[in-house]
Amino acid sequence: MALAFQKFTLPIRSTHTLDLASEPQPVRFSGKIRKDDDDNKVVDVAIKGFNFEVRSNGRLEDFEIGVQKVSASWRSSGHTSGEVVVEAQLAPRPDVARNQSWTYQGSVEVLVIADLEDSK
Repeated sequence: MALAFQKFTLPIRSTHTLDLASEPQPVRFSGKIRKDDDDNKVVDVAIKGFNFEVRSNGRLEDFEIGVQKVSASWRSSGHTSGEVVVEAQLAPRPDVARNQSWTYQGSVEVLVIADLEDSK
C-alpha cells in the first residue's frame, strides 16, 4: 500500500450568481488505484481552500451572500486515472438574485489522495 497525493488549483470561470459552476480536472496516478472490499477505488478529494470574487457589470463589488456552496468529488475512468470535479455556487439573497449583472469567479484548491496497489 502506497499513498499518492496530487494538488490542483481549479479556476472557476465567470458564472452568473444563479448558476452552478462545475470544473473538471483530469488526474492520472503512477500506479493502479487499489480497490476496497466493496470494489470501490480508494481515492478521496479534500478542499484545501477557495477564493471567490463577485462582480457587477464587470466591477469588483461587496456582496451579501445568500448561498455559498463548494464541493469536490472523484469520478473514476480507469485503473490509474479519473477526474476531480469541483462544483461551486455563490448567490446573493433572493431579492437581488435575478439581477443579470452579478457574476462570481475565483479558484478552488484541492488535494487528491489515492491508495495505490503495490507493484509486483
